[in-house]
Amino acid sequence: MASEKKCPHCGQWTPWARQPSDPCAHCGEPLDPRTVAEKAAGEQKAELDRANSFFTVKPTDRLPMVAVRRVAFVAHAIYAAIVWLFLMVFASTPG
Repeated sequence: MASEKKCPHCGQWTPWARQPSDPCAHCGEPLDPRTVAEKAAGEQKAELDRANSFFTVKPTDRLPMVAVRRVAFVAHAIYAAIVWLFLMVFASTPG
């Protein structure tokens, strides 16, 4: 069964497949602009987080900084594995 949604831009009812990026049949604007904007902002924030991560080797890094970043990543992974192991042991014990 097809559903309809009222376009927030032109006010006309248009068929809607319940996808955030569905355009209005009359004006072509997205039927759910808030969700589209939130998705774009989330993607932009994720890209910024990846770019500013300490563990990401940047093209301008020299050999000592590349080594520091890789050693820090390995140390972080080992620490996370140890913490995960302790959490699993404590969570699996009865009582």
